[in-house]
Amino acid sequence: MPSFWIGIVLLLTVGTAIPSIPSYGYAPIDEGLLSWLSHIILPGLAVGLPYAGILTRMTRSSMLEVLNQDYMQTARAKGLSPRLVLLKHGLQNALLPVVTIAGILFALLLAGIVAVEIVFGIQGFGRLLIRSIERQDFPLVQGSVIIISIIFVFMNLFIDLVYMSINPKIRYGSDTWMGTEYDNYSPDTENTFFGVRLDRFDRLRETISADQKALFGLITVIGFTLAAVLAPELAPFDPMAQEYTIMQPPSLTSAHPLGTDSFGRDLLSRIMFGARVSLGVSLGAVSIAAVIGVTLGLVAGYYGGLIDDTIMRFIDVLWAFPWLLVAIMLVAIFGQSVWNVIIAIAFAYIDDFARIIRGEVLSIREEEFVMAAKSIGVDDVHIMIDEVLPNAVAPLIVQFTVLVARAMLAESTLSFLGIGVKPTTPTWGALLGQGRSLIGQAWWISIIPGIAIVITVLGINLFGDALRDTFDVRQRGGS
Repeated sequence: MPSFWIGIVLLLTVGTAIPSIPSYGYAPIDEGLLSWLSHIILPGLAVGLPYAGILTRMTRSSMLEVLNQDYMQTARAKGLSPRLVLLKHGLQNALLPVVTIAGILFALLLAGIVAVEIVFGIQGFGRLLIRSIERQDFPLVQGSVIIISIIFVFMNLFIDLVYMSINPKIRYGSDTWMGTEYDNYSPDTENTFFGVRLDRFDRLRETISADQKALFGLITVIGFTLAAVLAPELAPFDPMAQEYTIMQPPSLTSAHPLGTDSFGRDLLSRIMFGARVSLGVSLGAVSIAAVIGVTLGLVAGYYGGLIDDTIMRFIDVLWAFPWLLVAIMLVAIFGQSVWNVIIAIAFAYIDDFARIIRGEVLSIREEEFVMAAKSIGVDDVHIMIDEVLPNAVAPLIVQFTVLVARAMLAESTLSFLGIGVKPTTPTWGALLGQGRSLIGQAWWISIIPGIAIVITVLGINLFGDALRDTFDVRQRGGS
């Protein structure tokens, strides 16, 4: 869910039902702790709820992966209490990708809170940064970027320290491998697609048929995709056509079942055409980021040492530039276009893939099957592609689906702020932004596009869970 859309919903519900909770402005803490807390409740919920969902999904993915490991079965066989097995042996080993995501999300809060500040009328750091760019106040921009960069670098260092504390198998800068001989090792490279066995696609079909949530997710993704592709044929009206029925409420018996906006344009048609931009930008940006990020993270985690340090410091540099700042710079230099939005969002997510795959590879490279392949002379490229990458596919699939959803929210945020695609192009974020000032008179202009985003993101996440459960070779024991 977009943070700014959650903020609008909170204003309509909590802000109206509980007048004692301020719904606008900000109170410094020196004016009183209670006043400060009351002013940050709604903005805090608006910003935190989407990220809580991401952390929950990643924790679930990691725990499902860990629960079937041999050491978990051994701990249970020893008679340890289920609580001790779960917390000490399970959660500790499942925290590696979770810690990575938590650090990334914490840093992204600095750049992603701008829209929430606008909704609640808060004069915060994000709005200051955007205004400084608009006014070409470059000393202020430089100071802001330096502060954000320092915070990001220290967050990276903290994550590296947490890696070493929660996973004792990780050894930074170590080029040694255990010298055990594996004469009978024979990697199975037949009947595979990019290291994934083809029979898993049959298993995916079985999983979707048996799991109603996965089926709902697949139908949702296909439905919105078809609506986006076939929008010119399926939309009942021209999305730009204006009529005299201004701000007509939704009604299933009218010609405009989802109502009209402040210019009399059909909301259903604009949502269908907006899906073309939102879905296209999301998939394009995340695909570009995945190819670059996975390659960098795989090489860094596998080789370690100087190569790892060099690549990850480069990732730190990328991470130090807030994606919103990059988007604003691209728009200021090249103008508003779909490709500029794709580049800006892809730039922001390269580090996500790189850090996730690196964290997994640091652990996987110490596994016996990797050492077996190395001991019989398999070259590094084939080990990385055929052995390491398939065993890291589960968090990558989850991360891809999470980032597609986040990219959709990012595109919506840019359009909401008026710095995305051209203003004349209907997008879900632009629809939300256009209805924000009319929320008390025509709630459907903002709420219905937000519901479309929520349903689409939910469908992507549910289908991503099915993919994770199907292609996770470690959870299924490599069968």
